[in-house]
Amino acid sequence: MILYSVVLRLLSLVLFFVPKVRERVTFERKNHSDPCSRKFAAPADIAFEFSSEGEFQQVLPLITDGLANRMKIELIYFSPSVEKGVKELAEKNPEQIRALRYPLLTGGFLRWITARKLVLVRYDLFPEFLFWAGKYGNELNMVWVTFKKERVKNISVSWWKKKFLSSSRKIIYATSDDARMGKEMGFAGESFDFRIEQISRRLAGKAGKFAKIFPEYESLGFQKYPREKRLILGNAWPSDLILIDTLPEDFYVLVVPHKLEPEIIRAFEEKLGNRAVVLNKKGVLCELYADFGKAYVGGGFETSIHSVLEPLISGADQISCGPINFRSTEFDIAKSAGRLVVVENSQEFSDWLRAPLVVGPGDVKISTEYLTRRKAILSC
Repeated sequence: MILYSVVLRLLSLVLFFVPKVRERVTFERKNHSDPCSRKFAAPADIAFEFSSEGEFQQVLPLITDGLANRMKIELIYFSPSVEKGVKELAEKNPEQIRALRYPLLTGGFLRWITARKLVLVRYDLFPEFLFWAGKYGNELNMVWVTFKKERVKNISVSWWKKKFLSSSRKIIYATSDDARMGKEMGFAGESFDFRIEQISRRLAGKAGKFAKIFPEYESLGFQKYPREKRLILGNAWPSDLILIDTLPEDFYVLVVPHKLEPEIIRAFEEKLGNRAVVLNKKGVLCELYADFGKAYVGGGFETSIHSVLEPLISGADQISCGPINFRSTEFDIAKSAGRLVVVENSQEFSDWLRAPLVVGPGDVKISTEYLTRRKAILSC
């Protein structure tokens, strides 16, 4: 453990001239001056470690409920992409939250963390976490655990991943398939996706949120169309445009691009003309899905699809996406609910769009399950 840390820190000094290394070190050094990164004087109740925005959103309901129960919480995050959201939450709760950029190259995690319970969200399996749990007898837990990559590529689960699973006191898997595989390997645990709860909370606050930041919502015009004639392209990329040769004249079409750079907005507007409304606004897509009968989720012609849980839980009646979906455990959940179709070309997209609207099973029931899973992690 000590050797691992020393080698990484020496490499960061030797390779500081490499732009990516210098960028990472600069990011981590913010911990020294950021008031949100000061360690607690007394032990925190719990710590969460995550990398991406999706992983942060996965455990946000747990963090929010922990705050409501007056818990002191430490957040450790790896990626700069999630920095803004974490800092906003920490600044709103300065007495209850401390946040640390994971010090991969600069060190200091073991000196900083005060909690005796750590929850890892999926991917960052660093040796320091095992050392922290093993040497000091602390409690390690894992949530949103998946073996989807192993299933898709037909490869074995790594010894390192198994080491973390065997060291974890509680494991919550992303899907029932993952829980089954875990049990077969001797790592029993329940399955649950905490994003279901987070999406439900966003929907509950839709009216107040839109009144505050999206008053133009009422003027979008989709209300004049029946649900089966409303199409939303959510988290759309220009690459998704290969699906759209023509759009039915009697459909209302709303496009919410994944990125809002002027050239991307322009690409959609030039392709679609006056046949669609291209929305140049962030932070409202999840709530908008509730108002559309047909929802296409973008990203399936890039690196991977975006969230299909959002339209599923929000209440879009039928969902489609592109073929690159093997990384998404949300895909498995939506597919099993009978409301998701994969489209690979414009003809398949057109067939899906024109098919009669058949409402799938009712809303996913989550309240009791969430409270049970929350108690396993927060003990409240």
